[in-house]
Amino acid sequence: MSPELNFRGQPPFVFRVEALHKEEEAPPPSEVQLPRRNRDRVDVRGLLLGLLRKGETPALALILGETGIVDRDVEAALGSARDRYRMDPKRVSLTDPGAVAEALRKAAEGPYDLVALVRGGGEGLEVLDHPEVWEAVASCPTPVVVALGHAADTLWVEGLADVAFPTPTALGHFLKEAVETVEREKAAAKLSELL
Repeated sequence: MSPELNFRGQPPFVFRVEALHKEEEAPPPSEVQLPRRNRDRVDVRGLLLGLLRKGETPALALILGETGIVDRDVEAALGSARDRYRMDPKRVSLTDPGAVAEALRKAAEGPYDLVALVRGGGEGLEVLDHPEVWEAVASCPTPVVVALGHAADTLWVEGLADVAFPTPTALGHFLKEAVETVEREKAAAKLSELL
């Protein structure tokens, strides 16, 4: 399987990974064994729509880099829908897989409807494809979404998340769209009452 394949939205657990070496020195392909998820995949959109329809404020734990500014990308994409969510940033060293895994576990213990692992692109993104991070995502009782890198980046951890977004901005647009859907439903219901 070539590394450029996109596994977003697919539930595979074992993939074949071809080594990226010159042909004459290529070792045999190795298998990557991802952990099994402890629960079924959650319909994150349906979850958010249900909360918003009841007038609740969905609570999200955003796991971010210590100095990252990608939360601004998420919030900019949300625009005026930002006040419909409670988003708590959890700053952690994204270069330390153990720290990321621990942040995921701690966030799952909190009062959150959703845990989001968010990082922009660039060097070091592969650190988030560490077995400790895979295990934390696979065993998380709270739905997990990932918004990692640029659209061209693909990580194995995406196959374990409930939803994977190609960029942090895409996550913001997704959250905004849920709010807009509920607002359209309410407007249609009011119009129907008037008629």
